[in-house]
Amino acid sequence: MDKKEKKLFLLWTPSYYPRFGGLESATREYASFLKERGWKVKIISNKYPVSLPKSEQIDNINIKRYLFLSRPIHYLKNKRLDLFFAYIVFKPITLFRLIFYFKKNKPSIVNVHFPDNQLIELVILSLFFKFNLIVSMHGDEVERLSEIKKDSFRYMLYLKIFDQSKYISFCSNYLLKKFKEIFNNTNEDKLMVVNNGVNKNFITSKITIKKKNYFFSASRFTPKKGLSIVFKIFEDLNMKELQIAGGSRKDGESFSSNITQNIKFLGVLSRNQIINRLKSSALTIIPTKNEPYGIIVAEALCLGSPIVTTKVGGIPELVNSVRNKLNIQQKNIFDQWVKVVEPNEISIKNGIKSIISNKNSIKEYISLVESFRHEFLWENKLKILINRIENFD
Repeated sequence: MDKKEKKLFLLWTPSYYPRFGGLESATREYASFLKERGWKVKIISNKYPVSLPKSEQIDNINIKRYLFLSRPIHYLKNKRLDLFFAYIVFKPITLFRLIFYFKKNKPSIVNVHFPDNQLIELVILSLFFKFNLIVSMHGDEVERLSEIKKDSFRYMLYLKIFDQSKYISFCSNYLLKKFKEIFNNTNEDKLMVVNNGVNKNFITSKITIKKKNYFFSASRFTPKKGLSIVFKIFEDLNMKELQIAGGSRKDGESFSSNITQNIKFLGVLSRNQIINRLKSSALTIIPTKNEPYGIIVAEALCLGSPIVTTKVGGIPELVNSVRNKLNIQQKNIFDQWVKVVEPNEISIKNGIKSIISNKNSIKEYISLVESFRHEFLWENKLKILINRIENFD
C-alpha cells in the first residue's frame, strides 16, 4: 500500500498514556511508529479513571475516550449495583457514539488490544462497517480466557471476533502457545508473534559504566509482580537502597507488611526518569511471578543494567533472543550480569548475591549490550505487522 493510499489506522485499547503500564507504553509506541510510517492514526480508549478528558491529543494523535463496561452479572455477584445500572444506561449510549464515530471516520484497519471489555461493540460494529480487524493479545486476557465456559455468551463473542479478524497477534511465543491451548481450532495462518520493543530513547541513551549505590525495580503494584518477595529479602538482609517506581508506600503496604526504611517508593515516573534510574542502578530486580513478555527486562538490558529476573512466561524467551546469538565467551560475560532464576525468595536472593559479589569489570557486559540493544527497537519488532497490513486490500 503506497503512502498516499494509506487510510485510517484505528488503535482501540482499554488503557492508554498517560496511565502507567506495559500496555500503555506498547500501544503508544504502536501509534507513534505507524504515524511515522505515514498512516493516519487515531486512538479509542476507556475513560478510566473518569477524571481523564473525553478527548485530547497526545503526540499529535487524536484520542477519544468512551465508558466501556462489561459483564453485568459479575457486577451483581459482587454487589456493585452502581456499576450494574451504569452498564444498563451507558452501554447503548457508548454503542451509539461508536457507530457515529465509525460512520464519520471510516477506519480501514481496527487494531484492538485487550478486547475483553468491548466484545459486543466490536461484533455490532462489524455488522455495519467494513474494516480489517487485528486483535492484539498481551497477557492477562489470555489467562482470563482459560476460565471462560465454552457454552457461555462471552465465549461465543470471542469466537466471532477471532473468526472476523485478519490477524491475531501475541507479544510472545509463550502467549501464543497459551492461546492455542484454549482456542485450538483457530486458523493458524491468522496467528503471529509481534514482540514488544523499547522506545528509541532507551537505545540512544549513553550507558553509564559507573553505577550508583542503589537497586531499582518498576512495576504495577499487584501481588503477581512479586514485589513482596523483594520486600522480604530486604528485610532479612542489610542491603543497599531499593528504589521502586510505579506506586507509593501505601500501595506496597496493601499487599505486604515487610517494608523496611531502605525501600524508597518513587511513584509513577516519566520515561526519561526511568531511563536515568535504570542506567545508573547497581542492579535491576524484576521478581514477577507471571509475565507474558517483560518489557522492563528489555529496557534494563538496553541500558546496561545488571539484572535479576524470574524464569516465568515470556521472560526466558526475551533474554534468549539475544543470548542465543552470543558466542561461548560472550555468554559467560552475559551470564555474570543477567540472572534468570526461579520465582521464589531463595533463588532471587542468590541471584542478587551472585551479582553484587561479582568482582569482574562491567565494561565487557556493557560492550555486549551496545552490540545488540538496537534489536529491541520498535521498528525492528513491528516489521512483521507492517508487512501484513501494507498488503491489505
